[in-house]
Amino acid sequence: MNSSLVSLALIHLLAIMSPGPNVALVMKNSLQGNRRQALLCALGISLGIVLHILFVILGVSKFLLASGPLLRFIQVASALYLFYLGFLMLLKKSERSEAAAENLESGTFLKSIGLSLINPKALIYFSSVIGPFLLREKLNMLGTQVLLWLSVLTFIWFFSLAFFLTNPIIMNRYQSYIWLPEKITGLGLIYLALHSLY
Repeated sequence: MNSSLVSLALIHLLAIMSPGPNVALVMKNSLQGNRRQALLCALGISLGIVLHILFVILGVSKFLLASGPLLRFIQVASALYLFYLGFLMLLKKSERSEAAAENLESGTFLKSIGLSLINPKALIYFSSVIGPFLLREKLNMLGTQVLLWLSVLTFIWFFSLAFFLTNPIIMNRYQSYIWLPEKITGLGLIYLALHSLY
């Protein structure tokens, strides 16, 4: 593995570890649900990120970034949906119960992939970080290596976070703060929605 790929992997790891909607969504599903739900959420977010990386490698993101009106439409539609989701999360009463966990579990995987994919900042981030790296290196197998390494890092990070947060000691300790991840996620989604329009 060359040093450029190691640098790219470290940048990616720092980016996915930084607080944002994906981390907050895993926190919410971990603390309000159960381990299965948290792992489904982590898997969905990870697959959404992997798809973004694949879009960059295949050139789909380059096409979207080059077509101004289409990109603007995607940004506005995504922003409206993110705002809607954030608003719903702010209004929703948070609770922790087995019934609530089972209710949340249905659709968690698909919702997590969707949230990861409609993040307009992710398209720009992955295109601006991975795209130039691939152009600079110009190696045939490099796209596969990038996809493999960044995918593995993404899965490890989000699965580790879900496992840590669903530890019974952690869940019992933060029971009184169960509402916090959902409200942070809601605010984060609204911020991301407003920020993505400019």
